[in-house]
Amino acid sequence: MAANNNNILKKVIQVSKKYHYESKEEIFKEVFEQHIKQVVNYSKKLARKLSADSEVCEIAAWLYDISRPVGIQENHSNKSADIAKDILKQLDYDKDKIKNVKHCIKTHSADYNGKRRTVEAKILASSDALSHLDRIPELLDIFCQTNNMSMMEAKRLVLDKVEKGWKLMLPEAKELGKKKYEAVKVLLK
Repeated sequence: MAANNNNILKKVIQVSKKYHYESKEEIFKEVFEQHIKQVVNYSKKLARKLSADSEVCEIAAWLYDISRPVGIQENHSNKSADIAKDILKQLDYDKDKIKNVKHCIKTHSADYNGKRRTVEAKILASSDALSHLDRIPELLDIFCQTNNMSMMEAKRLVLDKVEKGWKLMLPEAKELGKKKYEAVKVLLK
């Protein structure tokens, strides 16, 4: 990564942290520290393993849920992609790389039905899904508290989320998460 791009990456991390720490909802500090950082780590590992553009993977991982801390939950992938594009344009980031970052963010969700055209997009989607395997108690709590549902309902929905994520994962991501996935299936059944 060139020196200028190192500065861009530092600024992207600062912006992501600011969005999460200045959110009206306290949970986003925890989301930044536990979920976003975990997605970044998985993205970097998979980018190395698959010889992908690690810079695009890392930047996309820092920004992929950037709309959530400002209260945008519905259609958050598209909104986050637009915010990321604006941030990266302000930082004078390469236009082709902005397009790739934006594609990664738009397609990261397990609910996305289109084609992930780049290995970087597949890496971000896989990394987000891998991170969910590390956050089962938090996900159960969110489903129970936020959606006011029983633990049985929450377990069913979290298992569904994990299964959707597993189906979209790259084989290299499945290799990283296989033991956790098997444990989660036992725990949630």
